Amino acid sequence: MAYATPSPNTEYGKELAKWEMRQSRFTNDDVPPGRANVPFQEYPKMLFRAVKHPKTGQTVCIETPPNPMLYDNPQAYERACAATEQLNRDCCKTVLDDVAERNAKNEGWRNSPAEALIAHEERMCAIAEETARRHYSDRSMSPEAQAEAARVDDSTEHQVPDVQTEMARQKARK
Repeated sequence: MAYATPSPNTEYGKELAKWEMRQSRFTNDDVPPGRANVPFQEYPKMLFRAVKHPKTGQTVCIETPPNPMLYDNPQAYERACAATEQLNRDCCKTVLDDVAERNAKNEGWRNSPAEALIAHEERMCAIAEETARRHYSDRSMSPEAQAEAARVDDSTEHQVPDVQTEMARQKARK
């Protein structure tokens, strides 16, 4: 849906221009931005991380609200909206300084949703490549070790690049 931009020469347009920090559609030469001399503040800053969607399995970063016409009753629609909001909350993080930003980026957070999607795909490709290398090296192991690796592979739907780490995780769960 397109919205009409109010004229900067109206009272409403002048009020909108007061809140702008730079030239925008709400300002012009006659009505400059009201906060033009406010310095740029990098923080707080929003970072993003892509995840696999719990229902569809697709990689998503920010999901749009569900279409209400697809739901029979309001409660189902509200549950779908709540699930979407939770997914979006899990994919966004606000950092307050450069140290927190560096730490978050080391954990997989990125500056934009597009960067987050690319980083997630690169991470999944790296895991797949490492898993393929492990499968290739499994051929030279003893039959008992091959059986153990096969058991670990069969115990999860995810790719397992390191059998030893996965076995330790399974023992910790017990």
